[in-house]
Amino acid sequence: MAPASAHLGSSRRRIGRYTVTGRLGRGGMGMVYRAHDEHLDREVAVKTLTLEGTLDGESRRRFEIEARAAARLQHPNILTVYELGEDRGVAFIAMELLPGADLESVMRSPLPLTLPEALEVVIQVARGLAYAHEHGIVHRDIKPTNVRILDDGSVKIMDFGIAKLGGMNLTKSGMMLGTLYYMSPEQIQAKPLDGRSDVFSLGVILHELLAGRRPFSGENTTQVLFRIVHEDAAPLRVEQGAVSAALEGIVARALARDPAQRFTSALAFADALAEALAVYRREHPEAASADALAARRRERTLRRAVRAVEVDAYSELDATFQSPPTRQAPASEAAPATMARGLVLGGAALLLVGVGLAVSLWRGAGPAAATAVTEDRQAPVVASGAPAAPAPASVRAPSGLAAPAPGIVKVRSSYPIDVSWRGRVFATGSTSAEVQVPPGRQSLGLVAPSHFLRRTVTVDVTAGATTTVEAPALGRLSIKASPDNCEISIDGAFADYPPILDRAVAAGAHTIAFKWPDGTRREESVEIAPGRPAYVTGRKD
Repeated sequence: MAPASAHLGSSRRRIGRYTVTGRLGRGGMGMVYRAHDEHLDREVAVKTLTLEGTLDGESRRRFEIEARAAARLQHPNILTVYELGEDRGVAFIAMELLPGADLESVMRSPLPLTLPEALEVVIQVARGLAYAHEHGIVHRDIKPTNVRILDDGSVKIMDFGIAKLGGMNLTKSGMMLGTLYYMSPEQIQAKPLDGRSDVFSLGVILHELLAGRRPFSGENTTQVLFRIVHEDAAPLRVEQGAVSAALEGIVARALARDPAQRFTSALAFADALAEALAVYRREHPEAASADALAARRRERTLRRAVRAVEVDAYSELDATFQSPPTRQAPASEAAPATMARGLVLGGAALLLVGVGLAVSLWRGAGPAAATAVTEDRQAPVVASGAPAAPAPASVRAPSGLAAPAPGIVKVRSSYPIDVSWRGRVFATGSTSAEVQVPPGRQSLGLVAPSHFLRRTVTVDVTAGATTTVEAPALGRLSIKASPDNCEISIDGAFADYPPILDRAVAAGAHTIAFKWPDGTRREESVEIAPGRPAYVTGRKD
């Protein structure tokens, strides 16, 4: 493992030797960040375990298997891993930073892949899988989100998080790991797997690319799994004869329920598709020309650039690495202010710095002073879940008036949350935080993005007393859509593509939004009860 780095700075957060410059998204077991390797002066992607994952021994082992599996594979169609490290007890993987977009995003975009593009993508994935299989590694989670399409048209396989590495298998007896819709029959039945299982999963992707729908569907998870195991895949039924009989036969063979009836290897699958692609190019020279494909790639790249949004907040990163307590600015950095007007308007700012040390800071109510102290009047001395520093019973203001002793609000949660007061975050990723605030009615913000919690709680605080606040408990939410080619947002935040199965969500009222590629939108409301499952279905028609 790599040595631990210094603590995260207020403006330059680090993971190991890598400086975080942006958030790329969520992986199978953790968050993925854009970062800069200052030693080699290159941009990289850094994947970390989530805070929950760091506490789970099996997640850590799977995380390490992902790095070990990918590091053993040096192939143009497989993501390159640079380092498996650990920082402050949190495992991370540093890997090559890939431009472009994952296949799932491309499939759901207004500019989907053409037939030759789709075949080329699947061929490249099959060749990468063939290389992995030759080295004793079965991916076991081939799905669109684990396939990256670069801007130049090349393809990379990602996320070996549940790969079977040689004879190693982390799953318990009778337990299946994978993603619904893309699992092979033998994977669902927890039978021994080889490369032909990945061929089946890739066949599901190919069917979806050509037909615009998955080959196995159902009203619920059980029905989908039953059909994968016991029924043949739905026919392609592609209009206008775009798919030849030979190509239909290739898809059907990849999706054979019996592994013995499938292609004997991913390489054989790739070769069959390459032959079908060559035939298509001869019969459709204009549609399959290099210039036409390059033009479509450029258009996709431009559309993604327009939608790109920079992220400058990393609350979940601070939570995962348990960053040190927030530091208040020392008195020497404070802007001067006028005392009289501050007393009249109640704007005397009392900033408690250090342990048991009180420094009186007086600021005016003008714009400059407001910028310096935001909205703090008596700032808490607590952050990141650390116990509050002891506060004196009272602090004398220059006028001789005594400021009342603060009260303490204890915030307890069964999952990591951020706690804020008057717009400033004072605890990140904490399950037990104590915040000192002035007496009176106070409002605290509770935020946990991974559980779609963003709530304000109001509490009556008594000077010198402790009040306890409980964060909402978690319920379970499952969401499906008809048709299922849509984006799902929960309370305005993108959640995933359907189906969403048994997601842990904070109890309370939530709004589920569905957005289809043609612009159609639907919203449904749901009330999540603590410890109980809830189900939502979005229908386009």
